[in-house]
Amino acid sequence: MTIATYSDLKAAVPNWLRRADLAGMAPGFIMLAEREMDRTLRTALQLGRQAITIDSEFITAPAGFRMVRGLRLTSGSSRVLREVTPEQMAAKKAAAQALTGAPRWFTVIGAQIEVWPVPDKAYAATAELQAGVTPLSDDNPTNWILAGHPDAYLFGALAAGAAYAKNDERAAAFQAQFERVLGDIQEAQRTSYDRTLRTDPDLQTAGRAFNPLTGDL
Repeated sequence: MTIATYSDLKAAVPNWLRRADLAGMAPGFIMLAEREMDRTLRTALQLGRQAITIDSEFITAPAGFRMVRGLRLTSGSSRVLREVTPEQMAAKKAAAQALTGAPRWFTVIGAQIEVWPVPDKAYAATAELQAGVTPLSDDNPTNWILAGHPDAYLFGALAAGAAYAKNDERAAAFQAQFERVLGDIQEAQRTSYDRTLRTDPDLQTAGRAFNPLTGDL
């Protein structure tokens, strides 16, 4: 049985469960599998770039993102903004409360990007993003996971369906298959994903004065 579209998947789930009475629940089982994949997967296929405008201290991150991996100004002289933690950002702002100009640092809190200094004008920029899993629907019948790894969707939905049906043995078997497939996807798409924030030497060096206007020590 080919599983190439959302409709195919919805039909396959009750067939594999041998529970025609659960056909109406299939979209919910698929959604649960999708949410687990969205939390778990970090692959190169989820990376992308999007043009944005930085015109204030706080800007809303592009829709559908899971992680902002980098920012680069593209107007004027090209500059890569340095990512700092929210605590480091607060320390920088406390050191120079009225600083304006071309942004040099950024941090992300929730769905909001904070930059510093406060932009003195609108700056064109490119954001490097990690996208989430685009949900399947009747209007969006496929995505990169279903196209390349339909077994991930199938086993994830079956695990949810078997758990709903209180069939613990089948739920555990399907969950194990689901996790195996996710591991295979992750391994095949291995990339430098487990990002760690770089420690800001400006805030780490003791006994030297930090110049908030230049960012130099």
